[in-house]
Amino acid sequence: MKLYWKVFLPLAAALLLTIVFTGWFMGAVLPNHLRTRQALIADMFQREVESLSAPTREQVSFLADSMGVRIRLIPEDRMGGGEHREPPPLPGTVIIPARPGFPFTIVGMVPLPGVRLSIAAVVLLLLLIVEGVVLHLVLRSVFRKIRDLERAASILGSGDTSIRYAVSGGSDELDALGESFNGMAQRIDSLLVSHKELMGSVAHELRTPLARLSLALELLREGSGTRDEMFSRMEADITALNALVTELLEYNRLGRGVAPNMESVEVLAVAEEVVASESWGRAGLEITISGHALVRTDRELLARVLSNLVSNAVRHASSKVSVEIRPALTCLSVIVRDDGPGFPNAILSAGFIPFMKGRESQGVGLGLSIARRAASIIGGEILAGNTPEGGARITLSIPM
Repeated sequence: MKLYWKVFLPLAAALLLTIVFTGWFMGAVLPNHLRTRQALIADMFQREVESLSAPTREQVSFLADSMGVRIRLIPEDRMGGGEHREPPPLPGTVIIPARPGFPFTIVGMVPLPGVRLSIAAVVLLLLLIVEGVVLHLVLRSVFRKIRDLERAASILGSGDTSIRYAVSGGSDELDALGESFNGMAQRIDSLLVSHKELMGSVAHELRTPLARLSLALELLREGSGTRDEMFSRMEADITALNALVTELLEYNRLGRGVAPNMESVEVLAVAEEVVASESWGRAGLEITISGHALVRTDRELLARVLSNLVSNAVRHASSKVSVEIRPALTCLSVIVRDDGPGFPNAILSAGFIPFMKGRESQGVGLGLSIARRAASIIGGEILAGNTPEGGARITLSIPM
């Protein structure tokens, strides 16, 4: 809408000024010019007639016709008075008294010249010139912005994702479009960088179990080691590959954007289900759950987030894990703690980059990244840190 007013207001102002100028010209300047011309013709006609020493009716008529003057010849005896008295002279009227040898009073009328077509054409041309100049001045910046946007889009389409549109600061629709273009280009650039990094990490993660599988097959051919031992190693590597593919598919699915199915969810019930599912492999591990809250969210995505957080805590805990549910006025916090070694500083500073994991970790390195993506879909966020005692502390916050 700002662009509309930026173009409309100067045009409207220019049109108004042109109308005012035209009205002044047609109402004041032009009539004065025409009356001056009328008086000049009348004076010329009078001087030409008076210069004739012995005028005749034919000469006077010819002279009047050549100068565009309408005349009447009134006999001298009718100019005295009574009912034949002539009215007072009007503007443009010429009265030449009778004289010896020409007993007629000449009453000439010079018509007020009409507005010629050429004058109207000049006024119209002036109007068009003014509007054209204003349009050029106003639309010049608009066309420049459009050309810049077209150029930036062409460069982006050729593969250069570093291109950005230079926003002029005018805050009109084209600048808003340029800012949207810059945001799109930034996201595409980030996605491409992330894609390259992810592909490199996937290749690295696949190489290790595949190399072990290749080695196990070679050992089987050579007869080295027991068959059961080799098959166990191969089974473990296949399990690792399957887990990697499963996590990659989930990470990719959440990255495409999942529409949440919002409903009223009891967080305590979800936490209890998750704990029961994730803790069966750690006999003797103490897991406590405290607090409860009712929140409107996507139950499946919430369970996915809590499952990854609890699974990570169970995997690294020494003896205990706690899940604390803290409802507040505007948001709900779910805090998962464990008494393990905690997060390495590299992981905390990396911000849950895919495949980022500690040296001792046996996981794929996508669990926390998947949890963060799922949390963002339901409007939440995840913060990771370590407790004063040294264990890991992850906080999930979602709106109430």
